[in-house]
Amino acid sequence: MELSGKLYAVFEMKEKTPTFRTREFIVKVFDGQFPQYIKFELINDKCTMIDSFQIGQDITVNFNITGREWINPAGEKIYFNSLRAWKISLTEAADYPSSTDEIIDYTADAGNKDEPPDLEPPF
Repeated sequence: MELSGKLYAVFEMKEKTPTFRTREFIVKVFDGQFPQYIKFELINDKCTMIDSFQIGQDITVNFNITGREWINPAGEKIYFNSLRAWKISLTEAADYPSSTDEIIDYTADAGNKDEPPDLEPPF
């Protein structure tokens, strides 16, 4: 699958185990009147792919949708979906509506109080 939009935020890499790491980034897209903030995940050797892009650039993300089932300690089944990016490229400037939303680089200040909560599924 493919999606184009503006690079809105890039997060720090997280080492889940000695052999598994992830990194997330947000792409802002406009679907009609309201912006949508789509979170993508990079894993292992793909985690550094986002380093060559700047916040605010128009990018295209090629990705796969993955899902998994997890049984929590209470015995309930919980389902998680991920958008796993495998290719990122620059796109030509799109005709985006103007927006006054502040673009935030969460890697610049790890203690950012506006950072969304960590919604990572347990591993």
